[in-house]
Amino acid sequence: MDTPKENENIIELHIKPETMTDEELEGIYAYADKRKRITWTQEELETLKKGIKKFGKGKWKEILEFYKDDFRPERRMKDLCDKYRCVENGPTGAKHPHKFFWEVDNESNPICVNGEKVLYKCKHPHQAARYCAFSKSFKENVNIIIRIAYEENEKLWIHIYVARYNNGSAKRKSINVRKLAGQSPYRRDGM
Repeated sequence: MDTPKENENIIELHIKPETMTDEELEGIYAYADKRKRITWTQEELETLKKGIKKFGKGKWKEILEFYKDDFRPERRMKDLCDKYRCVENGPTGAKHPHKFFWEVDNESNPICVNGEKVLYKCKHPHQAARYCAFSKSFKENVNIIIRIAYEENEKLWIHIYVARYNNGSAKRKSINVRKLAGQSPYRRDGM
């Protein structure tokens, strides 16, 4: 278990949304391209089940190395872990209740329209950020910082997103929303 001093060091590594300006957040808007989804075959699923029976749950490296000829070459240990979690737990969307989210400014004050804060009823903060982004007026190739807040366990939790309007010729016009930073009561370091 982390001591309080070690825990302070862990927290300092994360972005503190309440102290970041929009310009500082723009500077960290960099992300890796997402890997394309690799569909699972029935044979791979059976191999995963055999591997779990033989090596046990959590021994993803051993399972992947032992059955490397039975899995696709692109498979990673994380893929095995995720697939096992999905098979065991089923879909996770039903476990998350709807919450009320709202947009806040740099000082964590709610942004109000006509004197009332606009509430977004969603399961996840990313959905609320998308709804919020669609309500704003965009210029092409301009990033807009969106801070979404919600209350849980009598504390305010903030997630920061950047929204960008895309006017692609090959695809339809859309708004992309990417997460920059966030806080959650479920993380061990409390950020």
